[in-house]
Amino acid sequence: MKINFTKLIRESDEKLMKIHLAKEMYENGLFKSIKSAENMIQYHQSGHAKSCDWELLKYLSMRFNKKAADIIQWDD
Repeated sequence: MKINFTKLIRESDEKLMKIHLAKEMYENGLFKSIKSAENMIQYHQSGHAKSCDWELLKYLSMRFNKKAADIIQWDD
C-alpha cells in the first residue's frame, strides 16, 4: 500500500510542502512530533506500509477533499 503525498499536494493546487503537511498533522494531534509525522510520510510514500491509521486516512480525506480509495494506492 502506498500514499502518494507528492501527488496529493500537487493535485491540491496549494503551495504546500511535505514538511508543512507534517506540521499540520502534528498540530492537529495526529502525531506526537513533527519528525514522527515526517517519518510516516516517508514510510507511506515508499510503499512499505502494510496498513494505514484510520485517523490519518480520515484527516487526509478531509484535508484534500478526496475519498479514501483515491488516496491509497494498493499493491497488485
